[in-house]
Amino acid sequence: RLERLAESARSLLQVAAVIGRTFEFQLLHRASGLGEDMTAEGVEELVRQRALTGVGERLDFSHERIRDVVYSQLPSWRRKRFHQRIGEAIEALYTDNLEPHYEALGTHYREAEAWEKAAVYLQRAGNKAVARSAYRSAIGWFEEALTAVAHFPEGREKLEKAIAIRVDLAPALIATTSFSAPEVGTTYVQAYELCQRLGETSMLFPVL
Repeated sequence: RLERLAESARSLLQVAAVIGRTFEFQLLHRASGLGEDMTAEGVEELVRQRALTGVGERLDFSHERIRDVVYSQLPSWRRKRFHQRIGEAIEALYTDNLEPHYEALGTHYREAEAWEKAAVYLQRAGNKAVARSAYRSAIGWFEEALTAVAHFPEGREKLEKAIAIRVDLAPALIATTSFSAPEVGTTYVQAYELCQRLGETSMLFPVL
């Protein structure tokens, strides 16, 4: 089925595979870099060939296996490039209301190895999960944010971000365990040690 596609339609399908299972036409258009008419024609072909299907105002893969195959055939450098472009497209399209997209932004920038943006959005996704009491999910997002921070160049920004994420992480750990749980103490001790390395910092008070 994929071999029957025109080159432009196949390119669109590759971008779609990196976006995820369901997506909006405007996001696919912006991330693909193709003109609107060419994107529309490509989508029509993909629907006609039963690679994609319409779900209300959104598009979806007709079968998860199709997405798996397309994604697996992409070389790693191309995946990274697409993840970067998709993150930038989401920021541009939803600039007035990014909150619903924190998780997607964090994930795309992580896969693009754009570590600074990844850390920002992964931390925001964690705080968003905390706000709805989804503490275990929040812990996962905060831990991913810390992994992103580990790739920062050494310096003040790296230390400050690592402290701030741990200050957000610890209450989520408390909510799922207890205040006296070992991982809670470890998180605060690590944050304290980073404060000591940083020197004067407003984060010392909440850490203490």
